[in-house]
This record gives sequence, C-alpha cells and structure tokens, in this order.
Amino acid sequence: MAEHLAGSIKAVFFDLDDTLLQTTEADNMALQEVAAKLKETHPHVSWADLHKAWAAAFKQSPWDTNHEVPVEVWRGRLWAKALEQQGVVDGGLGNTLQKNFTTYRTARFQFSQDVAKLVAEVRRRGYRVVIITNGHPEIQRGKIEATAAAATVSDHIIIGGDEVAAGRQEKPHPGIFHRACQLVDCQPHEALHVGDSLASDVQGGINAGLGATVWVSPTGAGAPGTGPQPTFTIAHVTDLLPVLEQLKDQRSGQ
Repeated sequence: MAEHLAGSIKAVFFDLDDTLLQTTEADNMALQEVAAKLKETHPHVSWADLHKAWAAAFKQSPWDTNHEVPVEVWRGRLWAKALEQQGVVDGGLGNTLQKNFTTYRTARFQFSQDVAKLVAEVRRRGYRVVIITNGHPEIQRGKIEATAAAATVSDHIIIGGDEVAAGRQEKPHPGIFHRACQLVDCQPHEALHVGDSLASDVQGGINAGLGATVWVSPTGAGAPGTGPQPTFTIAHVTDLLPVLEQLKDQRSGQ
C-alpha cells in the first residue's frame, strides 16, 4: 500500500549512468588498473599517449554502428589501433586490455547503499520506477546484471540501444519517455525524470511533457541559462526525496 504520492506524480524515471550508478568513477578506477597491469608487461608503452589515442577513438566510435562486430571485439581493436601509434602491433594485447578493462569496471558496478535505500524508499511511497538508459544493449545489460537492477530497484528498464534496434529512438526523443509512461500506466504529466545530462535527460523530459525534470548537477550548481532548464537541480540522486516532498506540498496548496 502506498504511503502517499507527491502531488500528481505517480512515476519516477531514473537515468542509469552517473545518476544511479557511478559509471565514470568505475571507468576511471578500471583504467588505472589497466595502466598498472600494462606497465608490468609492457613498460616501454606510454600509458598517457595510449589512453589519449584510445579515448579519442572511443569517443568517435564506441561500437560498430552496423552491429556486425561484437562490442568487446570492436573495443579491443580500438586499443590495438592506439597501440599501433606507438609502434606496437599486437591485436592480442588490444583484446587483453579491453578484457581487463571490462573485468575491472564490472567489478565496481554496484549501487551504493545510499542509492539503494533511496530507490527503495521511492518505491515504498508508491511510485512506479523505470530506468531509462541510453547506450549499447550489450554494455547496458551487463551493468544491469551486475547491479541486479531489474530485481532490486526498478519496475521496468528501457535501454536506448534496444529502442533504436526496434526502429524507435533513445533519449532525448519523447518516445522513449512515453513508452515508460505506458509501461507504468501513467500520463506524461504524472511522471518526473532524474538524470545527469541536460541534453538527454532534462531536454528529453521537457520534450516528452513530463511533470518535472530533476538534474543531477555534478557540482550542485544550476544549469547554464542558455540550455534546457530543469524543474529542480540536486547535487546527488540521494537528494531526491525533498523534491518529492516539495511537489507534494505544492499540490496540497492548490
């Protein structure tokens, strides 16, 4: 039985990466481990130069857009090409670097206790919860499996890559948010979305006509005046409950 609903909000949508899950932190720590391991076996390779070349290639093309090459194989090739810039021609080493990176980062894909408690409380209060995450299905499903998100924190999970494969679109297109609304049987104005990206999360929520958007600002500072404007800004996702209380109070005062 729901304790109460904050205002007319019936559902809370969450972004995954760097909102519920500290993906960037996990990546950075995994890269440090990859660098240390590489130094043991190939001390002549400049990690700074290797990482710079790999990061540039990754940013440009993190996976095969034709979906013909498995994502781990593709990323292993990115490492191999970065190695070639230092005269190291070794595809096997590239695959090893990617395997190590995946292993190290996956080991860190766990929701913090505070995040788990926050989502549990949101659900206890009667809100339906949907995770809406962009990204490659294989990669995002790996995170979901590692965190047991489907069983522990969410009623439904929508992966943007799956939407694209089905002929739909990912965030910030309104369709992915409207699909979330359909899954939990609410109208767009009865849902709010929480995420760390102004371009994908906040703009997407605005595009979809959601009841509110909540931006998780890395510094806690407000959004720049020239971009999409969230309804609320918080420094960490665990600061969400006061927002729900504020919405409840606003509704009660009408």
